[in-house]
Amino acid sequence: MNAVKIAAAAVLALFALGAQAHPAKPLSDRQITEIIQHRINHSPVLDGDVINVETHQGRVHLTGQVDSRFERHVAKRIALKVPGVKSVKLDLGIIND
Repeated sequence: MNAVKIAAAAVLALFALGAQAHPAKPLSDRQITEIIQHRINHSPVLDGDVINVETHQGRVHLTGQVDSRFERHVAKRIALKVPGVKSVKLDLGIIND
């Protein structure tokens, strides 16, 4: 009986920490692209109108122009934080560096 209580407590603890019984379905390339573009468009640092996002098999390609190396770094970090992103290739020209 004690083992059952311990197992039940462990399951409840996992759910409390956000663990799921079934792993989430991986994001598609289209979903990854949309999430990254949305986050770039709503970033207070970046001008999303000049950054294009493409994804193929989890590999993200950012193209366009940014104002600084810092903005380029921010764009890359945004992309890398999206689940399912395997790598990020940057083809972002820097205008004012």
